[in-house]
Amino acid sequence: MMLKTIFPTALLALCSLTTHAQRDARVQLQLGNWGSSKSSSGFVLFRTPANVAGVTAEHRIYKNLYVKAGYQRWISVSKFDTNPKHLSYSINEYDAANLGAISFRSDYSMVDVLATYRLPLGRHELYASGGISTAFGKDYILTHTAGDGSFGDWGCIVFTEYEEIKAHHIGATWEAGYNYNFAHQRLNIGTSISGQHYASDFNLYTIKLNLGYNFNILNRK
Repeated sequence: MMLKTIFPTALLALCSLTTHAQRDARVQLQLGNWGSSKSSSGFVLFRTPANVAGVTAEHRIYKNLYVKAGYQRWISVSKFDTNPKHLSYSINEYDAANLGAISFRSDYSMVDVLATYRLPLGRHELYASGGISTAFGKDYILTHTAGDGSFGDWGCIVFTEYEEIKAHHIGATWEAGYNYNFAHQRLNIGTSISGQHYASDFNLYTIKLNLGYNFNILNRK
């Protein structure tokens, strides 16, 4: 519980520093598509245009080195995704061998704290980040499965029941990306790929579109 308090507090503190310092800082909005290497159908990048949104705040600590904090939330822009399970991914198939195991994860938020190095190339910029991450959301444990012997359009009809539990994970995170700076280097747009690693069955990989505002002229020596 303490860790769940520490991470949001650190994020809010950095956002406050960024807002009031008005120098050597960047706030960036992110929209992306995440997938997992552990699912019943292998690695998946979901078909929805975007299934994660977030914000980061970044502050210079020395030359091209920055400290960055970020918050991300699983979402869906599809009007058909009204069930929370539709926003998650399946870990196990629905059979008796997986009774008591986690079948779905859903409704997750992630908070990251990272160190970042930027490589300025005029208006262009490459960067790499690494740090720690916490994730909290809902897991669904398979508690009952049964079939009535009937068949539907997709095969044998199976009835399942799940227990919903609150989950919390601590792990490592990284991000690598590219930004183009414009409007006198006050604005930036770019793309990145990131990874969050919590457990052998819980690893996320996200492709993001980033849009930021810089409170200072970038890459000042």
